[in-house]
Amino acid sequence: MSLTGRKRFLGDLSELQALSKKGWELHGVQIKGLRSGDDEGSVEFTLMYDGDPISKPLLLITDTSSYPSEHTCLAYDQQDDAHETVSEVLENVSSSSAKPLKDTVVRLVNSVASALGLRDDEDDEDDEEMEVDDDEDDGHASLDGEGMELFHHKDLAQQMVALKRDFLEVVAADWRPGLVRFGSSEFVVCVSCPVIKLSTPPNALAAWDRTLLLPDQHITLIVSGFRGSYPPLSETGQVLSGFAKIRFHVGLSDGKPSREVVEATTRDYGLKEDEKYVPEPEPVVPEFDENDPDTWDIQEKEATPELEPSHDPGRFDKFSLSTSLNSLLNDSLISLIQLRVRFGIGWAGAEMLLAHHREKQISPEIAYGNLARQIQAADLEERSIAHLPLDPLLRPRGAGITSINLPLVAFSYLIRRVLLCPRFCLVCHQRIHSEFVAIKPYVCEKGLCAYQFYALSFGTSIEYDIIHNPAVVDLLVSFAYASALDGQLKEELPVGIGLRVPKPSRTVGDRTFQNYMSTTAPAATFKEEPEDDGLYDFDRLPIASQRGAIVDMLNKIPKVSEMRQYLLRITPSSKARGRQTVRNMKDNIPASAWTLLRWCVASCTAYIEELSTPSERVQGIETNAMYHQFRFSVGSPQAEAKFQAAVQTAMSSNNNAKKHPTLYAWHGSPLMNWHSIIRQGLHFKDIAHGRAYGNGVYFAKDGNISMSYSRAATSRWKNSELAPSTALAIAELVNLPDKFVSTNPYFVVPEVTWISTRYLLVQSSTIQQTLKEEEDSKVAIKTLTLDSKNGFVLNGKPVGIPLRIDQLDLIVQRNRKAFQEKPFDDEDLEVFKFEDRTEPPPPPPPADDWKHDPSWVEQTDYQLLSAPTQASPMSTMHLQKEFKYMMEEQRKAKSLRELGYYISPEVMGDNLFQWIVELHSFDKDLPIAKDMTSKKVNSLLFEIRFPPNFPHSPPFFRLIKPRLLPFLQGGGGHVTAGGSICMDLLVQDGWLPSYNIAAVLLQIRMAISSTEPRPARLAGGDDWKRAYGVHEALEGFNRAAATHGWRVPEGTRQLVLRQ
Repeated sequence: MSLTGRKRFLGDLSELQALSKKGWELHGVQIKGLRSGDDEGSVEFTLMYDGDPISKPLLLITDTSSYPSEHTCLAYDQQDDAHETVSEVLENVSSSSAKPLKDTVVRLVNSVASALGLRDDEDDEDDEEMEVDDDEDDGHASLDGEGMELFHHKDLAQQMVALKRDFLEVVAADWRPGLVRFGSSEFVVCVSCPVIKLSTPPNALAAWDRTLLLPDQHITLIVSGFRGSYPPLSETGQVLSGFAKIRFHVGLSDGKPSREVVEATTRDYGLKEDEKYVPEPEPVVPEFDENDPDTWDIQEKEATPELEPSHDPGRFDKFSLSTSLNSLLNDSLISLIQLRVRFGIGWAGAEMLLAHHREKQISPEIAYGNLARQIQAADLEERSIAHLPLDPLLRPRGAGITSINLPLVAFSYLIRRVLLCPRFCLVCHQRIHSEFVAIKPYVCEKGLCAYQFYALSFGTSIEYDIIHNPAVVDLLVSFAYASALDGQLKEELPVGIGLRVPKPSRTVGDRTFQNYMSTTAPAATFKEEPEDDGLYDFDRLPIASQRGAIVDMLNKIPKVSEMRQYLLRITPSSKARGRQTVRNMKDNIPASAWTLLRWCVASCTAYIEELSTPSERVQGIETNAMYHQFRFSVGSPQAEAKFQAAVQTAMSSNNNAKKHPTLYAWHGSPLMNWHSIIRQGLHFKDIAHGRAYGNGVYFAKDGNISMSYSRAATSRWKNSELAPSTALAIAELVNLPDKFVSTNPYFVVPEVTWISTRYLLVQSSTIQQTLKEEEDSKVAIKTLTLDSKNGFVLNGKPVGIPLRIDQLDLIVQRNRKAFQEKPFDDEDLEVFKFEDRTEPPPPPPPADDWKHDPSWVEQTDYQLLSAPTQASPMSTMHLQKEFKYMMEEQRKAKSLRELGYYISPEVMGDNLFQWIVELHSFDKDLPIAKDMTSKKVNSLLFEIRFPPNFPHSPPFFRLIKPRLLPFLQGGGGHVTAGGSICMDLLVQDGWLPSYNIAAVLLQIRMAISSTEPRPARLAGGDDWKRAYGVHEALEGFNRAAATHGWRVPEGTRQLVLRQ
């Protein structure tokens, strides 16, 4: 068995001292003068680079008896002019798992070298190999043999028992749990489910994210923030005190992400800045000129590559819903669980209740009273939805289990929200109230949601669309550009999203319909004044200037292929996929240009898809490949709802419509109109080509007629590679021609609710589309059976609409056939195989034991504070360990009377830097004990406030109540007249970072129990009922320090008087 404890620490220290004397160097950084510090368990040394000192770290092993696997290591820089970056690296040492001294120093130097740019990629690989070897040597990577003895510790055994119980319940739900360890105590839990097991139609998966259709895709939830403790939630849904904040991360994996990827996903510090992107040069393609034969050969566009399965082991990829789901889970899940448990309601009711509670700023009880009927109705309606996952909160967990299975509950909620995602706003996460549920998730009508969606990049990712739908991005930007430049853009302007733009170089007036051209006002008419930063508030500009600003900003956006090339790079900072953002691509592009790019793409509520596979394309169109085909999966929520309602009405009133509910027809329109059409559908508010056959939207039965109305654009977005010149639509119409205004030579449809565009044919002036080859190219392509009474032709020949769903079903069937469940890895098996060999629980306390009185500690005489914003991770980690130790001692105590202190979990908030502690059960012969008995005082109630740099500075102790007899009136007990404690160990000169709070409480208890020079007594009369205030506590502390010549810790005043 390997050596542990203080002997191991001293041996490792001696080895490092010898290394330092010989000359120890990593990445050019020399470790000089390594020696034992003044305090027990401390080590100090100097880091030198190129002859100059860059840091003087001091490491403190807080408990050498637990070394090298269960200790906490604190670190800070002793150098007066400490480098800020180096100080941050040292603070992060305390967030790392317990390691032997040599590993800790090596990791520290590696991090410092990386932060200062002194470390190469090759060094990274060597260091990773060395750390893996070290882990194996020290028993952290494997739990066999001696390593398993780590889990025989009572705390760790209890964690493993809880993990095993929760993991078995996850498996019973047909999902896969996983454990990823970082050393012996820090870990994360993940849960995953194959996408093929979801009861979701393939066309919906394709609309949400095409990558969901790839083989071996698992929706995966990573739960982090346990800090070595488990389980995290009590049976009431409360986060157990002392835990770090639980965090959730949603993505796609092959079943379980690797340790490296999980670490990169859950830890955001230490990332290097991306190198500036330089695109590869492309050949110049001349624009088409009918008088220049050299431009007649149209370049062939490379087909958008198929989404290839990622075979990276242990991957964790973001997908289109990740950002929204992460925000939802981290902001609301714990609160939803608590509301469900408290009121006995379902997920739908809890979501409604939480939204009302937050919006109205009222208590949950009042909110529930306001909405009781609506909550019950929402839960009842959701229970009627098929294929939702089982609800773990409705199932009993068994006798003696006092915790909630957070991984199971969280994943069940995640799958529910994925299946119902089109029903909810991507930003505020509340229900979208619409008659028709769109196939593609979007935002609600609240202005704030639109602002966050576009300006703050909430919701779906523009990067996803650039990578997977580049032709669609090009098309949407081109439509917006043409609409703005030709004066057609009116209603769908990007207002309310915080745009601030440079002065527009042009103004674009409204389009005039007589000559199909727009009028352009001269730039001299611009009269707006810029704000202090030289930019203009877009929302305040005249509409003509707004159009000009849009044209200017869109012309600054790079080519879509360049943005895609940038996003597909793999850099050290993008090891966890999905972290690359297009906004970092170039510094000289205004932020408003990137926001406009997102607006162009994300404001389109339809799902538009480029059709490059023959079986998906409209059949019978005998034109060359200059026409690129796109199809809508569904229109906007509002327009599609009205269209479907009109179809149902037609089927109920017309016999022909019962057999053929809809018909297809062509519509031609100038390019500048399509930005509006794909958002609002076709309408006839503007007259562009006259109305010889009556009012309505005009359609042709033959596509050749509509092509003449699709006039070419006057100009185009300069960076467009698709370079669309004209666009032609295929629309689906309600099959009621007898109610059309006219049917010959055109269909003139008087109701826009009877129209829904389904396909776009876009003509490119520079590039042709390449079709992908299919394995079953000789198999006949299935098409819809159309109404023969209303022909749908091109140049007199029939045109067929393909059945797309067949191909998507085939993809899912192939994925199901190829799917193989992966076996659990060693870390997971250790959980399933763990056997609890700990001692049985302690016997119940004696009947006459001290009992906690909640009414005595009610928050009437003190104020609970929020955590200090300047607290370091090192301080938080240290307090977590202190608090966990004390709570465990309290739990295991045979008798609270013997323990002498009590901390109530109900009183403790989320702030680890403020504790409320009771001291009780003093020797019954002491005067203070007799006074407490006579006055029925249950305990002495103390407040402890910890400074942000704890344990390097002492905490501040003060008595809240009862009030004691002051020293000048004959009292004692080392309590000042203001209630603070008069002891030298609580001032800067007497405090040591190695002190633990349990020992300090024992010292305070002994001081109060001391009868020399006089015993402590309660104040006379009713004065003992008067609680101490923080101001008098501070004054008493300062007086005592001045009397004894003690140095008051720096920042004590701010700490005590903080509200």
